[in-house]
Amino acid sequence: MFHNQIFSKNKKKEQSYPEKIKFLSYCVVIIVPSVVSVYIFKFAHLGLSNEQEVWGQFGDYIGGVLNPIFAFFAFIALMITIKLQNEALITSKEELKLSREELEKSRIAQEAQSESLKLQNQATKLQIFENTFFQLINLFIENKKEIVYGTDAYSNKAIKKYMNSFKSTYEFNYENFYTTNESFFGTYFGQIYQVLNFINTSDIKDKQRYVNIFRAQFTKDELEFLFYHCLGTIGKRKFKKLVEDYELFEHIILNENIQKQLLEYDKNAFGKNEKILDVYNKKGAL
Repeated sequence: MFHNQIFSKNKKKEQSYPEKIKFLSYCVVIIVPSVVSVYIFKFAHLGLSNEQEVWGQFGDYIGGVLNPIFAFFAFIALMITIKLQNEALITSKEELKLSREELEKSRIAQEAQSESLKLQNQATKLQIFENTFFQLINLFIENKKEIVYGTDAYSNKAIKKYMNSFKSTYEFNYENFYTTNESFFGTYFGQIYQVLNFINTSDIKDKQRYVNIFRAQFTKDELEFLFYHCLGTIGKRKFKKLVEDYELFEHIILNENIQKQLLEYDKNAFGKNEKILDVYNKKGAL
């Protein structure tokens, strides 16, 4: 609207200046014949003179009378031209200012649109991540039910029996235990690693929140089982680092056997569990 007002104002000015120039031209057309007519009426009523001196006087008259008039009109025309140029300059500045304001508004609108698209993109990424994450958890829970020990097909009981077998039969020799029983729970540990790695390699914020959701799926026996697994040859490669980074053992139950190997983990693995950290610090000070 402001631009339209400037355009309308400039249009009126453009129309007024030619009228002023025309008026000056009309004045010249009227004045010149009038001056000549006055001279002829006053001094040359007997006809045209053949005397050079008379024509010289006529020339002096015309120059003396018309030159100041022409100079005055020329000055007025110059003033009009200068004023026109100044107003044109002011108009250009106003239009430039308006263009800058419009560009600034356009930039702000583009930034707002860009930010909106960014937020939409982040929301879409988060939705995709969460859909995949919860599908992986459901798959983990379903596959955990298939872990068997002898005739015992219930996962929690089966894992507990594997733990007892590990402690008694293999006397905490995890390498021998894993070699013998890998076909029964290899997939189980593989899925745990994949879920943690999926969270770790994503670009979402607050990754610990999703690890905590996943950690809630483990029983105390499963956490202890995982504790020993990540100290084995296979677990130490990549698994152990993820467990430490995401505080997976914050709710593990301390027992004599776990305490013996407690310092083999970085204490970050135990999160904010004050009881475990107190034992950890005391053992580390010995």
